[in-house]
Amino acid sequence: MPTVLFGLLIPLAVAAIALWRSESIARLVSAIPLHWLVAAQVYRVAGGIFLVLWADGRLPWQFALPAGIGDVATGSVAVVVAALLAQNAIGARRATYAWCLFGIADLVVAVTMGAMTSPGRAHLLAFEAPNLLVTSYPLVMVPTFAVPLALMLHGLVLWRLRRGAASAERLAAA
Repeated sequence: MPTVLFGLLIPLAVAAIALWRSESIARLVSAIPLHWLVAAQVYRVAGGIFLVLWADGRLPWQFALPAGIGDVATGSVAVVVAALLAQNAIGARRATYAWCLFGIADLVVAVTMGAMTSPGRAHLLAFEAPNLLVTSYPLVMVPTFAVPLALMLHGLVLWRLRRGAASAERLAAA
């Protein structure tokens, strides 16, 4: 099993367990304005570096294009969705769900394409120009830090949306 995968999965598991098992952490996350959790993902526009490295011939297109375009789109739209949430606009929650699902799908595609273009068992694409940069510093920080952080933030946003919907249903029933 690739060691990069440990860097991806261990932080996610720790965060999920902490959220489910600790009432203080749940209260802390509940106190953060939802639009802040969404806006925090503006950092994903930095995924445009994959496009720059592809244009320079240093990353295979099979990885760089979906990962770079998806990250730039997710980071850019995060600003719009956060603004909708902050204004309590009609459809903001639906837009947030759609944005979250797109962002998570982008991460799944990027990690999958990263594995499929890098040397190892899953290497099925880009044999002529394998994805060597993503497993060396500084790009190794993407799958071991940026991706788990983005998945955690998406998870927290979905958790908050679900809790908010449950609270609204309880109020409506009362």
